[in-house]
Amino acid sequence: SKKIENSVFIVGILILLFLGGFAFWQTDSLMASVLFIGGLILAITLLWGVSSLLRAFAKNIVKRFSSFTIRQGIANLYRPNNFSTILITVTGLGVVLINMKFLIESNILNQLSFTQNNEQPNTILFDIQPEQINAVQVFVKEKGYPVLQQVPIVAMRLHSLKGQSGFEIKQDSTLNIPSHVVDREYRVTYRDTLIKSEKIIDGIWVGEVSSITAIIPVSLSENQAKNMKVEIGDVFSFNVSGSLLNCTLASIREVDYTKIQTNFTVLFPNGVLESAPQNYVLISRVNSREESAVFQNQMVNQFPNISVIDLDQVLKTANDVLGKISFVISFLAMLCLITGFLVLISAINNTKYERVNEGVLLKTLGAVRSKIVVINTVEYFLIGLFAVLAGAIISVGCAWAISVFALKIHFTIAFLPLLSISSLVILMITLFGYFNALPISKKPSLSILRVS
Repeated sequence: SKKIENSVFIVGILILLFLGGFAFWQTDSLMASVLFIGGLILAITLLWGVSSLLRAFAKNIVKRFSSFTIRQGIANLYRPNNFSTILITVTGLGVVLINMKFLIESNILNQLSFTQNNEQPNTILFDIQPEQINAVQVFVKEKGYPVLQQVPIVAMRLHSLKGQSGFEIKQDSTLNIPSHVVDREYRVTYRDTLIKSEKIIDGIWVGEVSSITAIIPVSLSENQAKNMKVEIGDVFSFNVSGSLLNCTLASIREVDYTKIQTNFTVLFPNGVLESAPQNYVLISRVNSREESAVFQNQMVNQFPNISVIDLDQVLKTANDVLGKISFVISFLAMLCLITGFLVLISAINNTKYERVNEGVLLKTLGAVRSKIVVINTVEYFLIGLFAVLAGAIISVGCAWAISVFALKIHFTIAFLPLLSISSLVILMITLFGYFNALPISKKPSLSILRVS
């Protein structure tokens, strides 16, 4: 028994090392590989615990069923020498990985699907100089494409925050203000209205000032306000090409960065930055990739300093990355499911004699063949059902955490893939139990009694 436990432990370590090496080969990141293995260990631990709880639940409800075959099938889950916990854990891990693959992939694609909408922009022109903006507008319209947005951008740096200079902020670790708040160059804009991707959640929106006042009311995005540790009414200043602008936080905005809009963390009102050094961004939509390539060449020839981003190409690159991630997760999921079925076969072989004895005993007590088949089918149906339930619960939780905290995207549950995968796994395990029960039910009672 001790040798078997040691062997299982060594095999488990080798499998984890193999998976870690495979993950490192795909991601080229040691940290990502370590986190991946840690996540697998956590998932296995959770699955083991959930499967144990489900078996305990089955033990408590078994007496509520009047049918003998159903009661016996449920009771088989917690009888001695039973492998149901291992089966539920291993099969459930495969379900977790497959579900996570579809859930995360569908949520990422939902965020990237904006370029498939004929009304959404897919081409961005930036670094347009003020003296070029009118000519660029005319050029774009002459090519038959719309000017969906044109936005001025002003570069500036944070000079002081609540009376402390940038140097003092970086030296004072008790403030817990990230260094990038002070070190970064802010790209801000000015306008008198909010756009569709913005919503005021605190304070009062001020869209225009008649003249540059002593303290300028500005709006910050929710994340930027948290990073700067500021509230409504707090003061700070920006350095714009050597000129200091004293500001106060007038409003905080919730910004949906998944929208193809010119979203900014810092927003000034009209009447302040119009004379500051600036360049423009123009957003349009091109009908096809072929037209986009021609348009980019024409734009570069006409305006060499302007850069063009084709969001369709960005989406294609994202899909390529998703394809690699999908391959890794699919490979591991199939590996886990195959391992689960191998464990299932091993468990059946190890308990075959006990199951034949049980079948003979049931037939001796008057049970017909069909009841023996139903008992075994119910048992394996419950194993598949519990594996799917445990896997679904954990996969949804993990996919939600990855989507919200790591990818920073909105999470929705894709019910169709979940139901399809769950039904397929339950059906396969149930059929496996059914066909395994057929030869046991046909086994002659006399042959076993003679051996006994």
